[in-house]
Amino acid sequence: MKIIYDRKYYIENALISLSLTDSIDGIAYKATMDLVESDGIYDLQIAKARPVQIIDKIYETEKENTIFNGVVWARRKTYKKDKVSFDLKERTVYIEASEDEYMFKAGTADERIKKIAKDWGIPIGNIPNTNVKLDKKVEKGNLLDLMRKALRETVKKGGKMYILRMEDKLNMYELGKNKIVYQLEGICEEVDDTNSLEGAVTSVKVLGKSKDDKHATPVLGVFKKDTDKYGTLQKVKQDEKIKNKKDAEKAAKTMFNSGEDLKTFQCVVDINTIRAGDKVRFFDHEYYVIDIVHNIKSSPTMTIKAGKLDYMRRKFFDE
Repeated sequence: MKIIYDRKYYIENALISLSLTDSIDGIAYKATMDLVESDGIYDLQIAKARPVQIIDKIYETEKENTIFNGVVWARRKTYKKDKVSFDLKERTVYIEASEDEYMFKAGTADERIKKIAKDWGIPIGNIPNTNVKLDKKVEKGNLLDLMRKALRETVKKGGKMYILRMEDKLNMYELGKNKIVYQLEGICEEVDDTNSLEGAVTSVKVLGKSKDDKHATPVLGVFKKDTDKYGTLQKVKQDEKIKNKKDAEKAAKTMFNSGEDLKTFQCVVDINTIRAGDKVRFFDHEYYVIDIVHNIKSSPTMTIKAGKLDYMRRKFFDE
């Protein structure tokens, strides 16, 4: 492994520990790095906003690949210890940390994402056409939230599920379409299974357009699923575009869910190319990575939290 600070200083010999974290909720790959504060590291005066690149061999090959390319975000030092710690983040963290307002014309999600990336100096890679036209609107807020809203709206209108990922450039991938799908059962030390009613919806009340404050909002229908099994856990859905019972029932169906159904895989081997949004397999079952932590040490390990496809749709694209 090579860790290059400020494009010219190789600092991997001072490494104590390194972990890389990727989440489907974010866009920027994050790293935590501890170094021995030798004279050489002290003299470098590693500073925030300076570039850091991490290069490592791809799993089961001798080919080297850049697995992280970002900046120093924070530095922590305990003066009684010869150790200094750093938080590193990819440059797209500026999208996560910044806000703006946009007047989007009618168009596709990929057009909106390219617009934001161009405005903020983020190099654009492969951003495929999402093929679903979105309505004209004015939106303001966190830049990443604006991008993800466009992707969620695409799914709600019948489009595919996409995730954003920063590599050498900003790329967008269809969820679970990674070329290599790794089997985890042979490298798992422990698997934690979480199955709960948290977030479950068994009843949906769909409301129409409200005339005014003096009249009750018309109810287009109350739709139920699995109330006999889980009890009544109701949500209210109101959308002026829903005009009839058929459309109301269709909207309700997208909201039904039986709660959390998650797996956490503790793996004794690290596959450094697995990212959030990738598909993995555990025996005959397919799961989709929600977040992953790569622990880089003498014997690298990884921890993966993953869910089934219907859970991913409900949790990250239909909310």
